[in-house]
Amino acid sequence: MTEKELLQKIQDSADSVNIPDSLSPDHIADQLSYADTHRSHHIFLFSKKEKAVEHMHRHPLIPAVYYRTAVVCILCIILTAAAWNSHTILPDENTSPLPDYSDTETLLDAAADTSGNSSQTKHIKQNAGSLYTIAKSEEEVYNILKNSADTMDKEILYSTRKDGATVESSVEDSVSNTYSSTNLQTQGVDEADRVKTDGHYIYTVTGSKILITDTTDGHLQTISSITPELEASDSLVEFYVDGSHLLLIVQHYDTSIQTSVDITESSTEDSIDPGFMPLTSDKDITSYSMETTSQTVLYTYSISDPAQPVLEGTYTQDGNYYTSRKIDDILYLFTDQNLSSQISYVSPKGEFIPCINDEKIPYNDIYLTDDGRNGLILSSVNLNHPDEIVDKLMILHNYVNIYVGNDRIYLYNSKYNDDSLSQTVTELAGFSMKNGILNAVSASSVNGEILDTFAINENQQCLRLLTTSYDNSGNPSNNLYIFDDKMKLTGSLTDIADGEEIYAARYFDNTAYFITYRNTDPLFVADLSDPSDPKILGSLEVTGFSEYLQLWDDQKLLGIGYETDPDSGVTKGLKMVMFDISDPMNLKVIDSIVLDNYIYSPALYDYKCVLADASANLIGFTMELKNTDSKYSFDYGLYSWENHHFTKKLNVNLTDHTAYENLRGMYINDHFYLADFHQIISFDRTTDYQKTDELLLK
Repeated sequence: MTEKELLQKIQDSADSVNIPDSLSPDHIADQLSYADTHRSHHIFLFSKKEKAVEHMHRHPLIPAVYYRTAVVCILCIILTAAAWNSHTILPDENTSPLPDYSDTETLLDAAADTSGNSSQTKHIKQNAGSLYTIAKSEEEVYNILKNSADTMDKEILYSTRKDGATVESSVEDSVSNTYSSTNLQTQGVDEADRVKTDGHYIYTVTGSKILITDTTDGHLQTISSITPELEASDSLVEFYVDGSHLLLIVQHYDTSIQTSVDITESSTEDSIDPGFMPLTSDKDITSYSMETTSQTVLYTYSISDPAQPVLEGTYTQDGNYYTSRKIDDILYLFTDQNLSSQISYVSPKGEFIPCINDEKIPYNDIYLTDDGRNGLILSSVNLNHPDEIVDKLMILHNYVNIYVGNDRIYLYNSKYNDDSLSQTVTELAGFSMKNGILNAVSASSVNGEILDTFAINENQQCLRLLTTSYDNSGNPSNNLYIFDDKMKLTGSLTDIADGEEIYAARYFDNTAYFITYRNTDPLFVADLSDPSDPKILGSLEVTGFSEYLQLWDDQKLLGIGYETDPDSGVTKGLKMVMFDISDPMNLKVIDSIVLDNYIYSPALYDYKCVLADASANLIGFTMELKNTDSKYSFDYGLYSWENHHFTKKLNVNLTDHTAYENLRGMYINDHFYLADFHQIISFDRTTDYQKTDELLLK
């Protein structure tokens, strides 16, 4: 290309860029003149595969050189503006580890595509403190997994170590009070389930399809079904209903025969390149085994016309389905895959790294720990572009729990030191997720374990959590910790309720409620309004204990659990209690009811089984009954809160075919419904819950 052609190409590129006034040539010339006078330094950010270059103006400059310098600077700024306008910041793949940015949110604001259009945005990721660090290469990931696999094999063969080593409500504020929605851990963060309603239709997972049932006036009629093309081992897991979209999550498995070579003494370790299959010798033994890999598939359907669902997009992610969350139009999909077991097979490097939409996760989107064996894979998908990736990352770990707030994702796990409960700590890492863009914030750790799902909570990017710790004799006590938006500890309370463990918790704005238990049930209330100085405001002891807490309104707290003998601790039956929390310094019990002979409820351990809706004045859950002949059966109990007392509205004896762990109670206008995989039953709320209709699902 001639110099003239090159200049013309540069001119054409420059003409196509909309340059703001602040970057106009005249303005830049003035700035250069000012900079030359003051001998200041200027740093210009270049686009992909350009380093940040520092320019110091030297003098004297002859006019021609000065002019050329100005032109070059202007072109650099034009290229920078073009890169910035495209919201793309791409680091060199061969550079050293990425730097930490103190203002992550600002970086994410710049990187995110706020137009609503899906894009393969690439942005700079940072370390999660020292807990999870960005991989420098695929080889580094391989080596950690290989070491973990070797360590695990040695532990199995030779180990001599000892064993055993929100305001939240069931109805979103944005949803009309004429129908119920899935009970959630965090208000505003939607969760998938196997039974849902949108206020007109009930959607149920039934075998290998989703049935859509019309519920007009309480009469039930299946109008259509969604049946994806499944292989024999595939299964429907759960789904979302979001306006005109239904998002279906499917677990898929692939089974293949793997070949491995057992190296004999004739082969030395140094002679084997772990990245390639070695040639076998007469003394080497080739073995074959069945290997099953898993994929999680997301199908997005349009249900604008529920009678004729239409597939809009398909999205695949390696690993077993772990969980998912949806915030506005962004779905966050979590899968988990054992990686170290694959390292046992001598295979090409890189094959062990999971894929999303058949694309391998880049090494600089992988967070490492020293001994991680599994890969937690997280990606985000925009419902408007359901077959494209917004962002992705993978975290090496051994075991991890997940909490998703409105602004952050938190990973946490218990770490046991020296086989001693007193040395147990909870490690935490926070990841921002604004507009689907994922990045680490920081990491920390606290004493004790998080024992209840609702003991961890985010409020305006500040993290609050309750833990139970143990001394050397195994005696428990409890702790409250508060972290700021950078995950720095701001305040704490320790040694709460010595001798007892946390059984249930809830947060309401800047107030924490939690239940501890030994033989009695103390309800504690703590003021978190000053993050540097949290305070216990009051406590109340009652018999029994609550396994589940939920705010009924701003003056009442509902507890569901067990009644026990205060002396012996023997369980008498299920129990509901309504606490008066209007005066935190003077907590009271308004009413309690013991459900004799009911010995268990899945609602105590799976909050999605609970219907607790003050706006409809309904409390419902499944209960296991021990009959006089020592046989067991299940009922569904529905209650209301009337005149300061619990009042039974409905009790349904469930058949042996009822999937009681997945039975959901829900209401639509004047009708109440019980729905699971096998049937839907409707009841008229205006006629004392008389049965209206029943539909067997096929």
